[in-house]
Amino acid sequence: MAALAAACSAPKPAETSDVRWFGAGAKAHSHNDYGRSRPLEDALREGFRSVEADVFLRDGELLVGHDEWMLHPQRTLERLYLDPLRERIQQNGGTVHGDGATFLLLVDIKRDSANVYARLRETLANHTSLLTRFTNDAIEPGAITIVLSGDRPTAIVAAEPVRHVAIDGRLRDLGQRVPRSLMPLVSDAWATAFPSRSVDPMPEDEAARLRELAQRAHADGRMLRFWGAPDRVESWQAQQLGNVDWIGTDRPKDLARWLRDEASTR
Repeated sequence: MAALAAACSAPKPAETSDVRWFGAGAKAHSHNDYGRSRPLEDALREGFRSVEADVFLRDGELLVGHDEWMLHPQRTLERLYLDPLRERIQQNGGTVHGDGATFLLLVDIKRDSANVYARLRETLANHTSLLTRFTNDAIEPGAITIVLSGDRPTAIVAAEPVRHVAIDGRLRDLGQRVPRSLMPLVSDAWATAFPSRSVDPMPEDEAARLRELAQRAHADGRMLRFWGAPDRVESWQAQQLGNVDWIGTDRPKDLARWLRDEASTR
């Protein structure tokens, strides 16, 4: 981890988390998006700015699926996500939704992170003009922002002075002086942070902890996301009130409808 330590040795001053570069619909994240009947398409139709794809390396290809038995040679990261996003960006004048905002593609590496990343780097070489560019102290937003989660090659990525991916952090990384340009997002399991798992109503001590975690993430200049949160209105509302940046769901139509209804009442 020497490369990571070196990357963290001269941190920039704390920045405010800023999801405006993701546009007005930044709250909605399509968890395990590849499991939908129409991967990516359903999320885009509902205005989502973030989707998640789990990947394995098999026979030199990055295949998308939660488990190995789900893999199919035709379901590659490029075919399901990168190529359709490129086409959409071309149609919409340079960005996914045609509004100048970037789009988050969260790539969850299931295992073998070094080899997966080596293959991913080769794949992304065909798409760099569309991608957010990261250096040791800067983020230059592109039409697509790629963040690596799961089995993350953190030290390898940190050692690259210029890269087209960033790393998804964990709650334990808050306050650790990791550059925002390496780790713009922090994610963790809902059950780890909130053992009661109750959101109707959420216990006040846990609601206060949720607000505090969001404040800490934002003071670090990072966005905040949880996985495994109860996928229902009460949880979405708790995360909204707690200033969580990305609300994950396996029910994209329902979350999109709820967010629209919430926005219309303000």
